[in-house]
Amino acid sequence: MGMILNKSMPKFKVGFPTISDKYNVTGATLVGSTAVNFGEVVKRSSTDGYFESAAAGCTLDNFGGFVLGTNVKLALAYPGTDASVKVMPGEAFNLLIDGGIAIALDSGATSSYVTNGADVYIILATGKITTSDKASAGTIVKLDGYHFTGEKETQGSALVAEIWIK
Repeated sequence: MGMILNKSMPKFKVGFPTISDKYNVTGATLVGSTAVNFGEVVKRSSTDGYFESAAAGCTLDNFGGFVLGTNVKLALAYPGTDASVKVMPGEAFNLLIDGGIAIALDSGATSSYVTNGADVYIILATGKITTSDKASAGTIVKLDGYHFTGEKETQGSALVAEIWIK
């Protein structure tokens, strides 16, 4: 431990629960042609239990929730390429119903607005999560039942925040 100087361990792992035994999940299957990372937003498809990436946009009516990270999932890419672990189309994943999760916010999110009890907003065109100061009628809207806990940290250039869903 003495060799770790001027560095700290990250508090959050994006897409994973923040309180180990206080969350509920349901099984889901990813459809479409776009893979998703842990912690990303998915939208409902036309078939119950099937979801697709919200990166190309979603609505409040088809907002599905967040992909919850799993402890046993290997990166499919060959070393030296994109080594991130993703849920691929056709694979099953855990969809978070309620509880705490660490989410990477949109690059435009304002850190000072990530406070305990603050509302969580979604950019409908991209499926990215942001803060209330970015609200815009019909394009950046509040997610009812989703709140920031006030816990946050910067990981590289990304602002990662804890969201509580109830």
